[in-house]
Amino acid sequence: MQSSTLFLVQSSYANTEKQLQRLNALLQTDDAIVIMGEAILHAHLIPTTHKVYVLDSEKQLLTTDIPQVIDYATFAALTLQHSKVIRIA
Repeated sequence: MQSSTLFLVQSSYANTEKQLQRLNALLQTDDAIVIMGEAILHAHLIPTTHKVYVLDSEKQLLTTDIPQVIDYATFAALTLQHSKVIRIA
């Protein structure tokens, strides 16, 4: 397990920009981000310096090529690879 954090960005469309500012203040070098739900529509604002993922079931909402698409099994494995998982809503 890495000593890093996996951030789950799952905020409403209207609140996502504010939450991404909050996220930017929390990010460390080895952290990763899973962007979910309506927040996917703001994926272009996610820092490209970190690993960014989106669930396969939500990829149709993407308006950009930034995130890596993952399935639920990979998502579960990803949560186990990080010492902390924090939901940003």
